[in-house]
Amino acid sequence: MNLLLYACCQESDRQHPVEQSVLVKWTEQPPAIGDVVSMGRQKHWTIVEVAAYKPITLGRAVRAVYLAFVQREDLPLTPKADWSFHPQKTIHVHLTAIDEPELQLGFNVLGDPPQIGKCLLPNEVTTAKVATWVIDRYDTYLPECHASYSAIYLAWCLVHERSIVG
Repeated sequence: MNLLLYACCQESDRQHPVEQSVLVKWTEQPPAIGDVVSMGRQKHWTIVEVAAYKPITLGRAVRAVYLAFVQREDLPLTPKADWSFHPQKTIHVHLTAIDEPELQLGFNVLGDPPQIGKCLLPNEVTTAKVATWVIDRYDTYLPECHASYSAIYLAWCLVHERSIVG
């Protein structure tokens, strides 16, 4: 299984609340330049560039992470110098399992990996317990060639419950 990140070449092209600037999908096949995708309901987007990121440790269940830059079909291609990315940043995708939706997606401006043991967002609150997601481990994916981000980290999370009754 592969993880695919669609990212707008220029975030300002989104312009509609139902459009997303970054979208995460699971796929068996790598994306191809020219493929048309949806980033929401209002517009169609075309893949204009694809970067492949491979795991630094062999035998990972996620074979590759692909970063596909997309451009709205109704706009001229934005010059690459104006694209919304920063080469020193890393991408963190927080996941629970393969083929499940992501919990959270973030960008780290310092290029740091995820912190094992870090709590994410509250999952469920009851009168006696709070369930939060905690980073259990992470896998590092590096670009095969010159790419827009220095690394993509898949942070695998487990649910952690703790009592809030004193």
